[in-house]
Amino acid sequence: MPVIERLCKDKGWLFSRDTKTFKQHGTNGECDHMIKVPGAEYEIGVINAGIEDQWDIKADLWSMGGLDTHLGHSGMKFVANYGQAKVEMTAEACGKSWEMVDTGQPHLKKLTINMAGDYSGADWDKGNKW
Repeated sequence: MPVIERLCKDKGWLFSRDTKTFKQHGTNGECDHMIKVPGAEYEIGVINAGIEDQWDIKADLWSMGGLDTHLGHSGMKFVANYGQAKVEMTAEACGKSWEMVDTGQPHLKKLTINMAGDYSGADWDKGNKW
């Protein structure tokens, strides 16, 4: 859940813990938590996948609901943003800094993790795990 909450904070979305319904086309879906994306009519449902700390994401991507521009085709923007938030949080947990670098190409950025000049692999021997 911390990665989803960070993703929402980074994107300016409202994560609503313990909200049990989310808005989709013609009805409300059931969920454990809900995400509201400003400017979108529909909402995102976060549903416990039945395994500790694993969540399913459900969203109606019909263009009239407004989520398609934020989540991308088949939710691929959401997946990419989740992956980025996870890498950032893992780097921070290992005491590493990171920065987002513009590549000059539309919709493509590079996440650079500062390994503090230590390329010997010594950190791996100390039990730090990525």
